[in-house]
Amino acid sequence: MPHFIAKVPKPQSLDSAQVDSMPYAYKLHSLKSSNLALMAMPYVYQNKSRLCFVYEITRANDVLLKGVKSLRPVPSGILKMSLQILSKHYEIVQDNLALTALKQQVDSPFLLGDTEVLAIVESTQSTAPHKRVILEIGFGSGRHILHLAKEHKDALVIGLEIHTPSIEQVLRQIEILGLENLYVSRLDARQFLCCASSGSVSEIFIHFPVPWNSAKNRRVLNAKPLQEVLRVLGDDGYLEFRTDDREYFDDVLSLAKDNAYARATYTINTKQSITSKYEARWLAQDKDIFTITITPKAKPSKVDSRESWQKCAFGFDKKLVKSTLAKVSTQDVLQPNQKHREIFAYLWEKRCFEQGFLCVQDVYVSATRDRVAFLVHFGDFQYPCTRLIVFESNSVDGYAGQYLPEPPLQNPANMQAHELFTTILESI
Repeated sequence: MPHFIAKVPKPQSLDSAQVDSMPYAYKLHSLKSSNLALMAMPYVYQNKSRLCFVYEITRANDVLLKGVKSLRPVPSGILKMSLQILSKHYEIVQDNLALTALKQQVDSPFLLGDTEVLAIVESTQSTAPHKRVILEIGFGSGRHILHLAKEHKDALVIGLEIHTPSIEQVLRQIEILGLENLYVSRLDARQFLCCASSGSVSEIFIHFPVPWNSAKNRRVLNAKPLQEVLRVLGDDGYLEFRTDDREYFDDVLSLAKDNAYARATYTINTKQSITSKYEARWLAQDKDIFTITITPKAKPSKVDSRESWQKCAFGFDKKLVKSTLAKVSTQDVLQPNQKHREIFAYLWEKRCFEQGFLCVQDVYVSATRDRVAFLVHFGDFQYPCTRLIVFESNSVDGYAGQYLPEPPLQNPANMQAHELFTTILESI
């Protein structure tokens, strides 16, 4: 993770006013930890104005500045450039901010946000040029997904990956190879499967995922995601699952055979037209490679109820924003006392509900008291998400609230968490 360590700054070396002197930048102070601050640094990517979030952690003998892991931007060069700008206000002791590879600076139209990847899949159903959608979950070094895009020019190929260096590498290859039918996203595949339309994908590939044998709930493919796979696949579609792990193979095969809507076949050590980096590694170790092909046998008779919650929006009433800011403004933000913390103390409690959970991890307030931000972890237990909810008062919009870096996907767990969060703020 890009970061730098500096000597503890003098009080006047970098304060909120100086950060705010950078257009659209701001600094917020944690109510939970007196040595923690959150900085928002503006940047432009894909012709859109965005914010990069950085922690300032004051320690005994120095200060550490690093990106907020759960909100970090892609490519990683964006975070490095934001930290480079901030580093001018500090006396640096150590850093790793050099742009070590060109791929860290790629500004690519083929990198999609959470809602964008769903939108492009939806558009393919209603309008050509692509005849079908091919999805690869966890594409790693990219050998297989790049091969898919080159061999199937008539298809829209979507890659979902949470490993930032892998995303950067594939984005660079898309540019070098001149591919126009391959898009990638850091969206959690389980969230995509939950929200994608029924029958919208023709082929799904999951090759050599992490087995997580000691924590099977963390697997990308278990009972609940498999049910969504069967719904998302078209009538003639299929899922290809490959692994070198015998336990994972046995579990997935058992899940498929126990599912009334699935048909499964398997092979061992079947050669494919392209060998991925991980497969080559396992073959060099003389390990068996297991392949399971799962196809929908029938569609569930239950009516898809997603239309009802997909029409909901993640908005905040201006009165709620105004009243929340008013309660914050009654306290000394730079030196929060016990009374100040008690205003939001009960927010720290993790709350569970039928579809999922809500946990406010921290609250950050600006020195000028015109902005408050909530770092929130929420959603389905198996595929949660993290967002910063920012309430602010400004001359353009008056009182406004928004999710950053973007709104969460519209699924039942996220919507219930949003409604619960609003109810909690109303009761303060």
